[in-house]
Amino acid sequence: MDKKYQIVRKAESGEIYNRQIAAVATVTLVTVGFVSLCAIFSKGNSQNYRYNINNSLPYAEQLENMLDINLDSDLEESVNKLQNISILIDEYQNNEGFLVRSHACESLAQNYSEIEKTSLEVLKKVIAGEHGGVASEYQIGYEKSDNSWIASNYAVGTITLTGEERSLAEAIGQFQNYQSVDFENLDIRGISQYVQACSQVLDNSIFLVTSKSEKFQYAKKP
Repeated sequence: MDKKYQIVRKAESGEIYNRQIAAVATVTLVTVGFVSLCAIFSKGNSQNYRYNINNSLPYAEQLENMLDINLDSDLEESVNKLQNISILIDEYQNNEGFLVRSHACESLAQNYSEIEKTSLEVLKKVIAGEHGGVASEYQIGYEKSDNSWIASNYAVGTITLTGEERSLAEAIGQFQNYQSVDFENLDIRGISQYVQACSQVLDNSIFLVTSKSEKFQYAKKP
């Protein structure tokens, strides 16, 4: 599949937009996708941030206990929305059985919109927590002229994203390539790439949430 960034513009629905619509319709993923993947795998332990099905606690609470942090209640809600996505990714990546993998991929395809919406929700909540403004009023965009990712809000202005925030924006931009894909016609390689895109968005979302919790030095649980 020829992967391209789609140009989408809605703020309330949380889609990525491009500020240079008149100048360029699409931006290739080769460079940006590589940067984003490096951001994930440089952490080294993405699997440790996945939901543990052998633990009955919600996803957010598992992370809090494992990392000795206290997540903001709004972010807890968003993290818990990703719990089932984490389970499905692990089902696909850690099983050889055809039926299990087929079910996992089909479910991930059906949950495309939820993955996109929740990951953008995470990104906007973190940005609003750091810079002010209402999270849902932020727009996230790619600036081709200097290869930057930005967040804009009428009340706050324009912010250049860095670190985990930039990595998550890149991951979501890459993930949006699957917005209009006919999943039934994907071959095995295409399916694996889609699951990897899901994994990339999930891991970057969780890394962002946990890194900001540590940075904000929330009160630790007794």
